[in-house]
Amino acid sequence: MNKKSTRGRKMRSDSVRVTPVFREEPDIEKLGLALIAIAKDLVDKDN
Repeated sequence: MNKKSTRGRKMRSDSVRVTPVFREEPDIEKLGLALIAIAKDLVDKDN
């Protein structure tokens, strides 16, 4: 009776590996846009 039935995905995630890629010349414009988007998201979360 204590056993719960769950629907959909399990609550745990599988182990995921992320490997960063080093680039000799990073795209500064994309990096700037990403940083601005992160800053806007942080401001929205504070309000």
